[in-house]
Amino acid sequence: RRFRRQGAYVAWIFFMLFAMSIALVTMGLTLVSGIDFESAIILTIATLSTTGPLTEVAGDAPVNLAALNDAAKGILSAAMVLGRLETLAIIALLNPEFWR
Repeated sequence: RRFRRQGAYVAWIFFMLFAMSIALVTMGLTLVSGIDFESAIILTIATLSTTGPLTEVAGDAPVNLAALNDAAKGILSAAMVLGRLETLAIIALLNPEFWR
């Protein structure tokens, strides 16, 4: 029974970290590049979940990545790395107890 609670707790933490990551990257994209909310959400989910082709089929029209400014491309690049490395792995590496 203890394992089930621990598993649910870890799943909840992962879900909340993913939701917060989506919110932060979306907010950063809308503030930096001025793109609309729908395109920002599509780009954010595509980069964090490493599903790049999602940008072509998810919205009404494909998102033009070449038209984004350098700051937006930097945010998307960081989100791709974050999505690839998994948020929990990064937090585990930053935890001082991991290195003891």
